[in-house]
Parts: sequence; structure tokens; C-alpha cells
Amino acid sequence: SVGIMLPRDSKNQIQTGQLLKEFTDKDRPAAKLEALAEAEGASTLLGMKGHIMLYLGTADDVPYAIHAVWAYRQKIGDKDLPRVINRVAVSDLSLGEGSTKGSLLKRLNKIIAIK
Repeated sequence: SVGIMLPRDSKNQIQTGQLLKEFTDKDRPAAKLEALAEAEGASTLLGMKGHIMLYLGTADDVPYAIHAVWAYRQKIGDKDLPRVINRVAVSDLSLGEGSTKGSLLKRLNKIIAIK
């Protein structure tokens, strides 16, 4: 837990801490990346409908998060196929890019500081 205590469910987790930025579907990924550049790794939650992640920071200007993920969707030809992970994973926020749901970055709607 590294000294961070959070409620169990994402619905309650997203209500903790201080809201740094909120986005709508109309906000472009560039605006979200700009806001993430000001966020602190390992003490910032990233929220989207039904899912929450702990922001870890960037490596080579690519934002990463750790989260419990069952699957993501991948566009292959004319099909949108689920790719099962079913574990806690570190991923960059482009996961799901090109699918009908879109990437994690595209779906991001809240940035919350928890420290």
C-alpha cells in the first residue's frame, strides 16, 4: 500500500483526494497529456467510467499506469477483438487504441491527486 489507503471499489476511490482535472468526451488527447505532465506519479489516480488506475509517470514521454485489467479491445481487420489480460498490469495509456472503445487516454475523464 506504500502508505496510500484507498477504498476498495473504483466508485469510491474516484471520490477521494483532490480533483486536478476533469474531461469530457470532447477533450482532445493532447489536452489530457498536458494535464498529465503536471501530475505526480504514484500519487495520482486516473479515472474513467467503471475503471481506475494509479498513474506512475512517464518514460520517454509515454504515460504509464498500473491497474487491474480484465481485457482490452484490439482492432484487427474489420473486427474488434477482446484481448484478455486478467491481472494487475502496468500499461501505457494507448492500450486499446484503434478499437471501438478507444484507448485508456481517450476514455480518461478525471485526474485526482491522492497525497
